[in-house]
Amino acid sequence: MKDYGYFGPDSITWKIGSEAVITLGGSRAVLMQLAHPLVAVGVSAHSSYMTDPFGRSARTFILGQMLAFGSRATAHKAARTINRLHTHVYGTLPEQAGDYIKGTPYKAR
Repeated sequence: MKDYGYFGPDSITWKIGSEAVITLGGSRAVLMQLAHPLVAVGVSAHSSYMTDPFGRSARTFILGQMLAFGSRATAHKAARTINRLHTHVYGTLPEQAGDYIKGTPYKAR
């Protein structure tokens, strides 16, 4: 029996995720996430998006595809990678941002 991972070809994840337009929506989702002050400072302080924006986007896309369309082993590998990368993403806000006061802690995991 083929290992379709956690979703499979009949799932909504596969039906929607396989549409080419999803890549356009992905960039908008990232922008919406970055609107949150704690996410924005975490990304700014711990991501390569400024020095390697295309590489950073490609890695995010590939890991998402592995989670959605990979076998269970592939999905687990992607999840472990994502968790490992986010383990080091933590700190405090360097200045007030909206309702969040200076020193508010953030943590990606």
